[in-house]
Amino acid sequence: MSAQDNARLAREVYEAFNEGDFERILEHVSEDLEVLSVAYGQTFRGPEGLRQFYGGWRAMAPDDGHVEVSAQLPSEEGVTNENIFRGTHTGPLPTPTGAIAATGQSFELPFVEVWRFREGKIASIHGYHDSGTLMQQLGIGPPSEA
Repeated sequence: MSAQDNARLAREVYEAFNEGDFERILEHVSEDLEVLSVAYGQTFRGPEGLRQFYGGWRAMAPDDGHVEVSAQLPSEEGVTNENIFRGTHTGPLPTPTGAIAATGQSFELPFVEVWRFREGKIASIHGYHDSGTLMQQLGIGPPSEA
């Protein structure tokens, strides 16, 4: 696929995420997909792993969670997506140490995902986000110093 096709596909996947349409997302992933959450030190595998990973984010803001693509750096091998996930924490947020109950707080989480493609399908996603900033916004972490 061309660099432009890869960028377009990424935007389509994020739009499907915004709509909660996981079946549409899974059409574009390889059976041996690897999803690495760098902040949480977790790896998810295959289409069901992606459903679990993205589903956790969707569950934390089921009513208004929305990903906005800020910038993309596409190539023929993949695409790097710089995004902002905004919403209200009204559902559980899964973490490696257990779910964080809804706080009702609004959040704005910048994150980056590096996608690699193989044979027209997403073969790997490496995700980077600042969990400390997210916890502060949810009223869980220590306050930031000005």
